[in-house]
Amino acid sequence: MVRLGTAPLSDPRLLSSPTLVSGPGSSPAAPGYPTTTPGYPTTGPGYQGTGYPYPTSGMGYPVPTSPPRDLGLAMLLTAVGFFGVAGLQYFYIGKIGKGVAYLLTAGWVGIGTIVSLFTIGDEVARTNDERRRGLR
Repeated sequence: MVRLGTAPLSDPRLLSSPTLVSGPGSSPAAPGYPTTTPGYPTTGPGYQGTGYPYPTSGMGYPVPTSPPRDLGLAMLLTAVGFFGVAGLQYFYIGKIGKGVAYLLTAGWVGIGTIVSLFTIGDEVARTNDERRRGLR
């Protein structure tokens, strides 16, 4: 009796079973199994053959897709929220949903705008980091 995980590699039952995994260095897929996933393109823009598409320059560093957002301008737009137009700082950094929520609720009746004065620096830094990595 053979327990699971203890069969030797030379066991004929293991050698005769079809290989279901295909890729570099492995056997082709078993008959009847597709080698690619249906519905996913194997050629075209953004497809590099292996891994995920990631914009890089010649040195392997991410290509900036857009200029970084300025913290000073984000703080100024946050201050404008105290004069009736709240949420402009979030439109500026690309968080449209949060900007609409602040605009419709008057910055959560001023409390959200006060909180935003302390948190906008981290949000601008996070947005700039995502832009630097090509995620936003």
